[in-house]
Amino acid sequence: MRSRRLGLSLLVTSAVIAAVSDSEAAPAEALIPDFSGIWAHPALGFGPPLSGPGPIRNMSRLPSGASNFDRLVGDYSNPILKPEAAAIVKQRGEISADQYISLGVEKRQWQECNYT
Repeated sequence: MRSRRLGLSLLVTSAVIAAVSDSEAAPAEALIPDFSGIWAHPALGFGPPLSGPGPIRNMSRLPSGASNFDRLVGDYSNPILKPEAAAIVKQRGEISADQYISLGVEKRQWQECNYT
């Protein structure tokens, strides 16, 4: 029984040593990725994935159809959200919509006061 354990431990040790020596044999340049070049992410948010449900999208749109980043209202019907998270997204979206509307009213009132 003792010789089996010794044989097994030698086998495992030699396998680990072989794996480590193979990884050290690779050239250093192959281990470091090349990040040179131009990096850009010209839009806010995340792009859609290749498959499956995507990230939470902004439901507030401008007349042109583009996302309105001044009024962030998340899509609480997204299937990736748990019910508790969907309720929070819905609540925060309502707050954002209310603040956007109230800010618009305050801005118009301020402009009227300055021009009269």
